[in-house]
Amino acid sequence: MIFLDLNMPRMNGWQCLAQIRKIETLKKIPVIIFSTSKENEEFANASMLGNVYYMTKPTRLSELVLGIKHAISGDWDAIREMNKAGYV
Repeated sequence: MIFLDLNMPRMNGWQCLAQIRKIETLKKIPVIIFSTSKENEEFANASMLGNVYYMTKPTRLSELVLGIKHAISGDWDAIREMNKAGYV
C-alpha cells in the first residue's frame, strides 16, 4: 500500500502516481491519496484511476488512526463513508 500526498515539492501527487503506474511491479499496489482538499473533483480523479482511493487529511490523530486501520484492512467503503461524513 502506498500513501501519497498530493502536495509535494518537485512533483505533485498526480504526477508521482503517473510515474508509479509506469513501473510494472507497482501497478497493482493500492494507493491512498492523502490530501487536505475536500473537492469532489479530487475524489472523482482518484476513483477513475482504479485501485486508487482518496482520504482527506483529518484534524484529529484518532481520525487518522481510524482511517489508516480501514486502509490496512482494505475497507474502502469505510474510508469513503468517513470522507462523506467529514471525519477525514
